[in-house]
Amino acid sequence: MHLRLAFISLVSIGIIVIPTSVDSFNIHSTARIFNSKTAIRVSTTDDQTMEAMIELDLDVIQTTSTTVSEEIVNASNRKNNKRSKNKSKREDPCKDIHFLVKRTNQILSHQPVPSTKKSMNLSTFHWLIDAWTASRHPTAPEHSLGLMNSMMDYNVTPTAKSLTKVINSYAKCGRGGDIAMNIMKSFASNGESNRKQSVVIEPNIFVLNAVLEAYAKDNETDVANAIKAEQLLQSMLVTEDDQDNKKIRKKEEYGIPFGVVPDARSFQSLIRAWSNSKAEIGAAKAEQIIDLMEKLYKNKQISVRPNIIHYNTVLDAWAKSTIDGTAWHVETLIEKMTTSADDEIHPDTISYNSCINAYANVGDFKKAAAFLQRMEDAYDLDKNTKIKPNTISYNGVINAFSKSLEKDAGERAEEYFRRLQERYEESNRFDLDFKPDIISFSSVINAWARSFDYQKAEKAFQIYQEMLELYKEGDNSLQPNTIIVNSILNACAYTIGDTYDQRHALEIANYMLKELDGSSYSRADEITYGMYLKVCENEMPPSEAKVHLVDLVFKKCAKEGQVGKFVFDEMKNVATSSQFQELFGDITDYEDLPEEWSRNVAENQKYHLL
Repeated sequence: MHLRLAFISLVSIGIIVIPTSVDSFNIHSTARIFNSKTAIRVSTTDDQTMEAMIELDLDVIQTTSTTVSEEIVNASNRKNNKRSKNKSKREDPCKDIHFLVKRTNQILSHQPVPSTKKSMNLSTFHWLIDAWTASRHPTAPEHSLGLMNSMMDYNVTPTAKSLTKVINSYAKCGRGGDIAMNIMKSFASNGESNRKQSVVIEPNIFVLNAVLEAYAKDNETDVANAIKAEQLLQSMLVTEDDQDNKKIRKKEEYGIPFGVVPDARSFQSLIRAWSNSKAEIGAAKAEQIIDLMEKLYKNKQISVRPNIIHYNTVLDAWAKSTIDGTAWHVETLIEKMTTSADDEIHPDTISYNSCINAYANVGDFKKAAAFLQRMEDAYDLDKNTKIKPNTISYNGVINAFSKSLEKDAGERAEEYFRRLQERYEESNRFDLDFKPDIISFSSVINAWARSFDYQKAEKAFQIYQEMLELYKEGDNSLQPNTIIVNSILNACAYTIGDTYDQRHALEIANYMLKELDGSSYSRADEITYGMYLKVCENEMPPSEAKVHLVDLVFKKCAKEGQVGKFVFDEMKNVATSSQFQELFGDITDYEDLPEEWSRNVAENQKYHLL
């Protein structure tokens, strides 16, 4: 980074750090710009010095910051509104949600529209329900159910297909589960005392699969939902020959007729429900289900033949699991798939990526890299496109290095990042399977931040500059964000080395804080300010300049409502005792901070990046 760039970047926040050897700076020009500021000389180790110009007029700074913040919010709102409009145009099959609402309300309110009433038939109702489902409008499920309940008023009898469509509407909105189950039961022929509808609809395989899928996609998916989904599928397996009266009664409770048995899709939804349950036993249960499928298939139940999707869902469940030995389970299952006589379940790219991610999550970079090598060899040497490596594959290995805490983790992570870039360039930027994405850049930045390299701040910053340049050239998918900026600040905060390395880390931190302050796409949060204060603590010696800098940054943080526990704890470390007393008074606990100071702090943020 050129020092001139670092210098100019600090204008808006009033923080300038100048090394004593600044041949490229125009000091006279600087003096004219900051003629109202106080220059404070700070002593550093090894008789080296640096100057810090601190803007003491906080009212001016805060006014400017408020204006910038308002502009950021306004710009963000405009961008979000534009995205919402574009998304609505893409997803609404009617192209006009107002027409859909008007048409539905006419039906639900029984408005006297003779021409409309005459034309109403089952296909019309189904079209409207499909339109609501595709719109993903928050009230889509309720409108879909309302339409189905109104069918009889128009002498239209709802069918199992109608019921399936309504339940799918709940599933797609992530609000299924119990609601879907209750809707199914309300139409089932499970006794007059239980039935709530005038028409009987016996659930067929499509209705039952829709309910299972609703449990799998429920936003509140937990162990209870997975258990309910499993109970439903088990009832589908009960036959007339079963001697267990309890199971038969349960089947009757659901209204499931004998002869309706689960298929491969039924099991896929159940596997996904356990995979998404976040339970420790989730992955093990998912694997048990696929074992049951294998057993049923061998017993001539052809409809439950497991395929690669079932296996990949189980692999993903293990990869996301937090219990010990998960990576071993993934690798064992991969080997089982590889040696299977059934070519349909041989591992593919998704399978291998799950294995790489499983080892990445535990920081085993050797295993992660070994599986990527297997993919590269199969693709490059054997022309096996089924396990062609892609961006996700390389991101997993890069992530593995970032979690390994190896001394050369940053260097090794960047090596794989460059390999990904090379493949993309070799395809003349045509093969998007090798296009580095925002995760690629952020992962290698994080790897450098976690490394022990003396120049890790500079290395992380260089990757950021590459990403920023591509974004400015028109690649909107690489838009910088606060998380990436915080990762670079983390690298700056824990830079070790000589005075030059520490001073340069401070310059980069100043630049990144300025980058967020003037950004239209992201803004500083609690972690940003906490990490910047950590930079001041670790990279600046005690001095008057440090006191003023900490004071300025904290007041800006408080004005933006970002004083969380991380910032509060850092202020205990970096501020002098008198300064802390002046800023916080008698406050000694984070819980006692003024609400105004913490109004914008996001809960449950992870602020210890190292």
